[in-house]
Amino acid sequence: MEYGATGVRPAARGSGRALWAGGAAAAAATLLVCMAAVVSPWGGAGLDGGVLSPVYLAEVQQRASFCGAFDDPVKCLHDHIASQHRYWTRREVREELWKTMKGLAELEMRAAEKNALHSHKGGEQKRLLARLRTRLHKELTEIHSVQEELKNKHTKGMKGISKDLVHAAAYVKNLTDSGLERLHGRIAGIKQEQDGKDKLILASIDEQVANVSDRMASVHQRTVAQTAEVQQLVETVQQEMKDANAGIMKQLKAEEARARNLEDNQQQMLDEVSRNETRQEEDEARDFAEELPARLKEGSRMVLTNLSTGLAEMERLIGGMLQPGILDAGRRVDSLEAEQREKQAAAKGAIQDLISEHEASDAAIAGSTAALRRDQEDASFAAQR
Repeated sequence: MEYGATGVRPAARGSGRALWAGGAAAAAATLLVCMAAVVSPWGGAGLDGGVLSPVYLAEVQQRASFCGAFDDPVKCLHDHIASQHRYWTRREVREELWKTMKGLAELEMRAAEKNALHSHKGGEQKRLLARLRTRLHKELTEIHSVQEELKNKHTKGMKGISKDLVHAAAYVKNLTDSGLERLHGRIAGIKQEQDGKDKLILASIDEQVANVSDRMASVHQRTVAQTAEVQQLVETVQQEMKDANAGIMKQLKAEEARARNLEDNQQQMLDEVSRNETRQEEDEARDFAEELPARLKEGSRMVLTNLSTGLAEMERLIGGMLQPGILDAGRRVDSLEAEQREKQAAAKGAIQDLISEHEASDAAIAGSTAALRRDQEDASFAAQR
C-alpha cells in the first residue's frame, strides 16, 4: 500500500478534507443568513440607523392612521412593532462571523495535527510492511522447497504403491478363484443333501397328513354314532315322558270322575236329608215342635262330618295314587339327564383328545417346515457367498 506525499493514508486524508469542507459550508450558510437578515424585505436597510425606504415609511403612516381609530393608538403601534420580524444588527452579524471563522481555524489546526499523526503512523506502517514482505518472501521460498521435496517423495511412494497394488490384485484374484471353486463344490453337495432332506420331509408330511385324515374320519364316525345314540336316547326319554304324562292324565281324569261321583252322591245325600227333613216336618209338626230344631242340627252335623271324612279320604286316595307316579317319573328324568351328561362329557373328552393330537401334529409339521426353511436359507446364503 502506497501513501501520498503528506504521509497520510487516503482514507484519513479524505476524512480531513470532508470535515474541512463541511465546516466551510456551515460558515457560508451562516454568513448568507446574516446578510439576508440585515436587508429589509422592502429593499432598504434595517432599524440600526440606515436610510428607511419609502415603502416602509408609507406602511408606517398607514399603520398610524389605522391605529388612530382605536382608544389606545400607542398600544396598537406597540403591538404592531412587536409582531414584526426582528433582524440582526451589524454588530451581531460581525460576532457570528467571528465565531464562524474561529471555528474554521480550530478545525484547520485539528486537521493539521491529525495529518501529522497519520503521516508518522504511515511511516511506521511502511517499515513494518517492508519487513513483512521480506519475511514472507523467505517463508514462501522455504515452503516451495518443502513442497518440491514432498512432491518427489510422493511420486516415489505412489510408484511403489502401484506395484504393490498390482501384486495384491493378482494374489486376491487367485485366492478368490480358488475359494469360489471350493464354494461351488460345497454348494452342490449341500443342494444335493437338501434335496434328499426335502423329499424325506415331504414324504413324512404326506404320511402324517394321511394318518391325521384317517384319525379324523374315524373320530368323525364315532362322533356321528355317539350323536345318533344321544339323539335316540333323547327321543326315547321324550316318548317315555309323554307316555308317563298320558298315564298321569288318565289317572287324573279317573280321579276327577270319582270326585264328580262323590259330589253327586253328596248332593243325593243332601237331597235325601232335605226330603227327610220335609217329611219329618210334615209328620211331626204337631208332636215334635220343640225337638225338631235339635234333631235338625244333629242331622246336619252328622252329614257335614260324613262329607268332611269322605272328602279327606278322597284327597288321600288321590295323593297316594299320584305320588308314586310323579316320584318315579322324576327319578327316571334325573337318571336320563345324568346319563346324558356323562355321554356328553365323554364325547367332549374324545373331541379334546383329537384336538390335542391335531395340535401336536401341527406343531411337529411346523417344526419340520421351519427346519426345512432354515436349511434352504442356509443353502441360499452359502450360494450367494
